[in-house]
Amino acid sequence: MKSPITASLGQADAGAPARLMPPANAVVLPEEVPVLKALVAALAKLRPNDAAAQLAQFDKALAALPGPTPLRGRVQVSRAPLLQQLRGDSEAVQAAESGVELLPGYSGPLLVAAHIYLYANRPQQAADAILRASAIDPASIRLLDDYEINGVLRRLEAINDRRTARLFSERLLTIGWVGKGVQSRSALAKVAIGQSAQDGDLAHARGYVPYLTVPKDAYELLTMADYQPIWADIEASAGLRLERQWPAYLNEARARWEAGHDLERAVDYATALREAGDYQRLIDTFLPLLMGTPDRERDWPLVFLVAPVTNALLVQGRIDQAIGVFDHAARTWPIGSSANALNISLNRGNALLSADRPAEALAQFDVAIADSRKWGAEVNSDARAQMHLLRACALHALQRDGDAAISAAIAAGAGHARSQARVRLCMDDLPGARAALIAALSRPDERDAVLALMQPDRTPTIPTDYGRRERSRGDALRSDPQLRAAIAAYGRILPFAVNDAAPGQAP
Repeated sequence: MKSPITASLGQADAGAPARLMPPANAVVLPEEVPVLKALVAALAKLRPNDAAAQLAQFDKALAALPGPTPLRGRVQVSRAPLLQQLRGDSEAVQAAESGVELLPGYSGPLLVAAHIYLYANRPQQAADAILRASAIDPASIRLLDDYEINGVLRRLEAINDRRTARLFSERLLTIGWVGKGVQSRSALAKVAIGQSAQDGDLAHARGYVPYLTVPKDAYELLTMADYQPIWADIEASAGLRLERQWPAYLNEARARWEAGHDLERAVDYATALREAGDYQRLIDTFLPLLMGTPDRERDWPLVFLVAPVTNALLVQGRIDQAIGVFDHAARTWPIGSSANALNISLNRGNALLSADRPAEALAQFDVAIADSRKWGAEVNSDARAQMHLLRACALHALQRDGDAAISAAIAAGAGHARSQARVRLCMDDLPGARAALIAALSRPDERDAVLALMQPDRTPTIPTDYGRRERSRGDALRSDPQLRAAIAAYGRILPFAVNDAAPGQAP
């Protein structure tokens, strides 16, 4: 986790908060001094990125520290990320939990444990560790990175754990976590508002409305009947058509990007431009950045910039140029180099499918699915379902519905109405998509996804045969009278699309 755990084994870092991690020389027992000195000397001789050699030294020290002492806890905390990298999640979790147990009263071991839990796909335990750390050391929690906080929220959403998401969101907002990204705090506010309103706690719900700064978050709450008591509060803040929120959101996203040209903020601004439908500005601003010569380690956020830029190219019909961007990015982040490189491979396959090249798309999806297996829990269940959804769509386009059945079942088995409906739609099964969404309305934690799918969509159609078919299917679903009647009890279809009031959009 990108957190301020900076104290070395030998001495406290001057900038490290006092409750983050004890310096090893402050907790070492007299009989442990030779072990600590030997460990520090051995580590000093190693290359910084030699994880295997580092782990070997920590293992050696651990064997010489059999007692349940704070120094053993420090060694376990240092071992845990190396274990996850080299030996897998099970041993890493054991080491992290041992560190937490042997170093009570410090936030650092809990933050390391949260990192281990998150990438072991245990988001509930990750959230709990961060919550526990916030009670000890809120100052350090306020420094946590957006990427990790959003990762916890996304994985909680993937397993529909709304209760933990609310506790997590409310606590971060309460202690003043802001993050560096324009979307992050708004995402926390949306969760906190939604759950507070559903619990009948309207005072709390209204209190979080000022933190709701992303138009799509406000739009989602305005569609659902559960939140009707605070619709007026949201509209007073954002505007009846979100016309006050859009300029502020885009200006803030741009300002954060231009302030330091942090690549994570580039992704935030690109996302905002895509949501606004400002595709030309998105291309002009970020395509040159993608076509440079990035460093694989330093410039990793560019992996997540590929999707919004190529999406903008696709809706403009610049298919070959979009494929070229994927191919250029894959030279720096080839499939197999990291779990994040799967984003490039999967989105390239989706672009090929949209470009009426289903056979090539299928081959790309098969490569991505095979590679995903090596990354274990780093690839969450939603991502795996998406891979199989797209694979089923490619097989249907190739008139191989029999072969598509297994992938369609895996995608639908993720348990989310949106995935179930999409896989039925891409296989030309409107009744099946309708049935999946109507069934999902009986599950409170799925209603927001159903209502979101039914809202007006002004996204430009990709100008290919596949793109036009996909738009036609989506329009047919949104206009289905039986489905529209079914959602009336749970929410409303707004008379405007989410980005209608964005600068440059039609009124």
